[in-house]
Amino acid sequence: MTTQDKLLGAPEWRGIDDYEVRKSSDGHEFFVRGYASLFASEYPVGGGPELGGWNERVDRGAFDKTLASSPDVHFLINHAGKSLARTKSGTLQLSTDKTGLLSEARIDRRTQDGRDLEISLERGDLDEMSFAFRTIRHDWPSDGERVLLEVNIDKGDVSVVNNGANDATRIRIAKDALEAIRSYEVAEVRSALENPVAALEEARSHINRLLAELVPSGTRPLSIAEALREVGS
Repeated sequence: MTTQDKLLGAPEWRGIDDYEVRKSSDGHEFFVRGYASLFASEYPVGGGPELGGWNERVDRGAFDKTLASSPDVHFLINHAGKSLARTKSGTLQLSTDKTGLLSEARIDRRTQDGRDLEISLERGDLDEMSFAFRTIRHDWPSDGERVLLEVNIDKGDVSVVNNGANDATRIRIAKDALEAIRSYEVAEVRSALENPVAALEEARSHINRLLAELVPSGTRPLSIAEALREVGS
């Protein structure tokens, strides 16, 4: 099975920095409104073709079918935790226009999570958005170029995040990055004849740091042995 085939139906995340916050007239709520996806924007995934990834864009009709089916989508922080808004309850609205996928979440500041989110947004500690989806249909017009033709956002989420994820599935990127680091570090160890143990410890440090950055919040990090087994699978 090719990488292109593996992406079909697999969880993916994309993120952009494009939203605004408004307060409601009654003082109990505030709104987080913005585009979770832009149709006219091509962006690199996995570092782009130069680093083994690809350039990607979203077709204007990619969300039509999933939105027509009234998907159940949550508004979260960093793709984890308690839902702060939801399409099923009517507190999260999703639609498309000529620009992209527009989301508007109505957040209740009477909850602790709502107050904490508002403070983080005001301080700029959280300043990007991301959404989760699964690909139903895609096209690869050329090597290193992907077009998302149809995606499913049911049981997915729209999130305010620390860092918008503009990469392919996290496990795929983790595998590729670990493979690159392992190859690089092995070469470094072979050349560091005077102190190979120190070189190995430095390699371990690099991989641990990478895992901390790539593993989504709320999930169990892989051990070094597990991560390297994933690379070899």
